[in-house]
Amino acid sequence: MKNGITASAPGKLILIGEHAVVYGNHALIAAINLYAECHAMQTSRGLQICLKNYDYIARFSWKKIFTEYQARKTLHKNFLGTQDKKLLERKEPALLIILVIASLLEYTDYKPDTGIKLIISSQVPIGGFGASSAAGAAVIKVLIKIWGLKLNTEELISILVNAEMLFHGRVSGADQATVLLNGLVKFHKDKSGEPHYEKVSAKSALLKECIVVDSGTPADTTGQAVDFVRKNYEKKKKAVSAIFTELERLSEAILLALSNDDSRLFYTSISRSGELLEKLDVVTPATRKLTSSLKKLGGAVKLSGAGSITGKGSGAVLCFAENKNQKQILNWLQQLGYKYYLLDLAS
Repeated sequence: MKNGITASAPGKLILIGEHAVVYGNHALIAAINLYAECHAMQTSRGLQICLKNYDYIARFSWKKIFTEYQARKTLHKNFLGTQDKKLLERKEPALLIILVIASLLEYTDYKPDTGIKLIISSQVPIGGFGASSAAGAAVIKVLIKIWGLKLNTEELISILVNAEMLFHGRVSGADQATVLLNGLVKFHKDKSGEPHYEKVSAKSALLKECIVVDSGTPADTTGQAVDFVRKNYEKKKKAVSAIFTELERLSEAILLALSNDDSRLFYTSISRSGELLEKLDVVTPATRKLTSSLKKLGGAVKLSGAGSITGKGSGAVLCFAENKNQKQILNWLQQLGYKYYLLDLAS
């Protein structure tokens, strides 16, 4: 304990199922090999939080932690009643960490008898990569070690979901399950809205070295994109339902391809799911131009995330390619100055 304890948690990307998951279909979400890390040390009293990525340090009493937590609960309740997202605008940079710690303490009824210093750093990009879930999971994992708490994975997911719900307003539970299960997760919600998730075997080489291209920050929020698709669903229920049905079939095809290392089935399924997301009109014209170029270079390409209706960027774009095509794609991205990551999914 003299040198403290460290824990980490991965970011995530959606492999397939964006938007369709809102309507009871399955999504496949993959942990990635970029991590948030939390190092914890015992101190004499209170809580010290250091966010290395933001050059931020602050100290709080345990009483202050619970005061902030209760205040956020009240704001969240008002948000659910009014849908006014301004209620959830935050000024405290460490608010997510505070909510995670308070959620853990409330759930376990644990009362710290010493202080804690947390040093948090992250490789996980902001926007679609599960950065907040990764940071929150790393904090929970380190605290249950340092405090000697015995909790199962379902309990950890529940605690993280509670904290992020208070932080963001609403969460599905998919990101939280994926970063804590650390692999490929099959996720859906039943008719009552209850989330169901399972970690599925995904040792296929097809998930290695995925090119993840930053197409630019979406101009629209996830909520706005979801609302846009919902309105289209209400207007053209038959056509949009057909897209969701096909995405469900493709998610099963991808699982089959991964279990058999069937590259042809995998690449065609990824490409088709990308085309279907474009049919939902959540991929901007600028991003479509990018994906078209990547396809011509031999990539199997799709959006990962909610996308955007307006602006230029749509967020992360996944590009899978065989070695002979991958080099061409990487050279092309470098020449045009695109930001990209070469990541292992569900590693």
